Amino acid sequence: MSNQEQNANAATVDAAQMLAAMNALKNGDLSYRLPEAEGVAGEIAQAFNAHMQQMSDLMSEMLRLSREIGTEARFGGQAEGSELRGIWGDFLTEFNLMSGNLTNQIRDLGNVVQSELNGDHSKQVTVGAQGEMAALKNALNTLLTRTRTSANSN
Repeated sequence: MSNQEQNANAATVDAAQMLAAMNALKNGDLSYRLPEAEGVAGEIAQAFNAHMQQMSDLMSEMLRLSREIGTEARFGGQAEGSELRGIWGDFLTEFNLMSGNLTNQIRDLGNVVQSELNGDHSKQVTVGAQGEMAALKNALNTLLTRTRTSANSN
C-alpha cells in the first residue's frame, strides 16, 4: 500500500471517528471521546475531548441545581465552572443570576409571610421582581395592607 493510500485510509478513519463523535454529541452522549493521535488529528481529538468534558461538567451542574431548586425546593445554590468561556460562560452566569434572583424573591416572600404569622404586621415584600413574581409580590402586599386596614378599623 502506498503512502498516499495509507494517508487516505487514515483520513477516512479520522472522518469516521469524527462523525461518530459528532453523532454522540448530537444525541446527548457527552461521554464519547476521540482517541489520542499525532499531529493535527491529535490536536482535533484533544480539543474535542476537552469540549466534551466541559459540556459534561456544565450539564452535571445544571442538572444538580435544577434538581435542588425545582424538585427539592432548596434555594441558594450556584453552579460552578469558572473556566468556561464564551457562550458557555455566559450561560452559566445567567443561570446563576436566575438562581440567585429566585432565591432572594422566594426568601423575601417567605420572611414576610412568616413575620405576619408571628404577629409582626409591619413588613412588606420589597425584593425586586418582574413579570409573574412582581404580580405575586403586589398581590401579597395588597392582601397584607387590606388585612391590616381591616384589623385596625375593628
